[in-house]
Amino acid sequence: MNITHRPYQGLKDFIAMTSILAIGRKTDTTAHYVHTGDLSWWMFYSDYTDSHWHTHITIWEHDGRTCGWSLFDPNWHSFDVYVLPEFRCSTLEDHILDWSIDCLTKIVRTQGKTEIQTIWVAEHDNKRIQQLEKRGFRRGEYLMWYLERTLENPIPEPHIPNGFGIRKVAGNDDIKHRAAAAHQAFRSRQPFDQYWPRYQHFVDSPVYSSSIDLVTVAPEGNFASFCIAWSDPVNHIGLFEPVGTHPNFQSLGLGKAVVTEGLRQLQICGMRRAAVCVKDSNHDALGLYQAVGFQKQYQLFTYVKAITNE
Repeated sequence: MNITHRPYQGLKDFIAMTSILAIGRKTDTTAHYVHTGDLSWWMFYSDYTDSHWHTHITIWEHDGRTCGWSLFDPNWHSFDVYVLPEFRCSTLEDHILDWSIDCLTKIVRTQGKTEIQTIWVAEHDNKRIQQLEKRGFRRGEYLMWYLERTLENPIPEPHIPNGFGIRKVAGNDDIKHRAAAAHQAFRSRQPFDQYWPRYQHFVDSPVYSSSIDLVTVAPEGNFASFCIAWSDPVNHIGLFEPVGTHPNFQSLGLGKAVVTEGLRQLQICGMRRAAVCVKDSNHDALGLYQAVGFQKQYQLFTYVKAITNE
């Protein structure tokens, strides 16, 4: 088996990583390959002060071709492994899984934690579930729903209260307003003067486009709700991540309005379907997405393994 691995080296590797996800989504019927927008959000909205973040990504090559990648998130004590569909459940994937589990276990031990986990395991992916259970993993308590809706039919214009507007984020003047809405919507404990530069860092990244970043604007000019809608032109499917509403503007239909506009923008970009992942216990979010036409497709599980401190 002529397989090698090396550290992540930059944008070229990022493109290869997204290509594996797009190909996997297009050709595999059991695994949940996360949307390319998920990877974009993880990598470029990461804490910009952590200069070592990309050292947690490993690129795997087979006969000189990128065939897979693994990623560690020490904050979540989790790992992700994705390979091209042709290598699913092969000795190569087994090798990458074993290597990733071993490396993450060593990292987590230094943090004094007692378990590791992998996320995004589809309920119908019996092959991956068997791989994990064979290695001592069990199903965790963290569950998500994967939802989709079609974009083949006309989408009505969003309804917003009088005095409110809806538009795309427009330049640096909007950065702090957009970050402020997210800071409050997600109840971040981080001081705002440390929080908003993270969003600025994302805006300056190669994956960002203001055309995918939508907000509703209150009469006094504050941003009330927001969403980012990512496109996957290979599979013609869009993804919403993240979506939120400032607490001062909830229960006004503004979350529904900004998502509806996001659906319209995805349709303009040639997407035929839209997707979103929602935590099982987030009933408000599930209600919002179902109200704009999303339907539950399947659940996504977390698999957890206890580790011992040696």
